[in-house]
Amino acid sequence: MVIAYIIFGYALWKDKKAGMLKASIIFSLMLTIYFLLIGGIAGAVGCIIAVLRNLYFYRNEKMNKENTIWVLVIFFAIVFISTYIIYKAPNDLIICLLSLVGVFTFWYSKNKNGFTNKDIVLKSGQAFISLGYIAYAITLKSWLQIPCEMILFLAGTLGTFKRLKEFKHN
Repeated sequence: MVIAYIIFGYALWKDKKAGMLKASIIFSLMLTIYFLLIGGIAGAVGCIIAVLRNLYFYRNEKMNKENTIWVLVIFFAIVFISTYIIYKAPNDLIICLLSLVGVFTFWYSKNKNGFTNKDIVLKSGQAFISLGYIAYAITLKSWLQIPCEMILFLAGTLGTFKRLKEFKHN
């Protein structure tokens, strides 16, 4: 699990969107297995949704296709339906919120409207998601995951500031 966090943290700090998506697919697959092992079913489902989302957005990125509003609607529906099906405790709602943020940030980053430097939205969104996963890890008593998510939060935050600095200079 720690190796997965290192790979994704590096991609979050260093890479642009395509690299982040590839690293996130590997990271989410590894985390799916981890969550299943510790009984975090909502976390595993959220990671599976993240894999599907990232595969779709990676394909769009490589084909230079824009994301339509329908992509957002469909993924939001998948998140809400899966949350309804697996809901057992309030901490499952954390995963629902994090999945929605993840879908929105990747969707927004390939949308023609809005903020100019969309890498900033991706990296700051990931920093927010890391904070949510810290809360989820606390509810699961997944103590090893907490420092890993803190490092990911720092990588996302530093990546955001790095892109902001580049954006201001251009």
